[in-house]
Amino acid sequence: MGGNLAMSVTCHGLPTGSCAQVENEFCQYFAQAFVRAASGVVAGTKPVSLFSCPAGQRDRIGCSYKKALELLEIYNTMLPHYGIQLEIIECSKQRLLLFVWRRDLVTGVINDKVRSEILSRLGYDISSPELLIEGLCERIERYCTQTDCAFPHEIGLVFGYPVSDVIGFMSGAKATCYGPWVSFSDPATARQQFDLFRRSEKEYRKQFASGVTLATLILNRK
Repeated sequence: MGGNLAMSVTCHGLPTGSCAQVENEFCQYFAQAFVRAASGVVAGTKPVSLFSCPAGQRDRIGCSYKKALELLEIYNTMLPHYGIQLEIIECSKQRLLLFVWRRDLVTGVINDKVRSEILSRLGYDISSPELLIEGLCERIERYCTQTDCAFPHEIGLVFGYPVSDVIGFMSGAKATCYGPWVSFSDPATARQQFDLFRRSEKEYRKQFASGVTLATLILNRK
């Protein structure tokens, strides 16, 4: 399968007769999961997203682990042409974690003095977006594969969550509001931020559901 064909997938799959059924089904599943979990990244309102993808020996969509990796590598090659990077984190033979990010927005995280100071203090290399993401992916992979490693909750700083909410979560403070993330600040302000994220993501999911291709959806970034 060619990269341009993979990016032409819609919520209904790939063009009829364009590839084998297993490839069609996996690309459709990937695109649906991508738009559902990473619509903020697609819209340009969120620097990064993290979501899982089945990759068993023969998962519910009939795709082998080897085939899933092969198809994901196609997206890994194509998405940078649209301003989006895809990192594949191998957690097990049944599940892959996909880390999706926009370089320009992650650069904004690094340029934020407060966020960069916290990340640097926690041992991350913030000299470039690539090295910061590499460090996060390494810690996530260790969390998945080693029983004595804690999840890197500081990832919320790169997700674009308010600094006070990330610190509040990491310090065990009392939550004041719940939404796409847990807030520890003024509930009214938090709800406004939640609504902004939700409206943007809902719009992109609606476009995809109407039959817009994955490539067109990404190019329609605000």
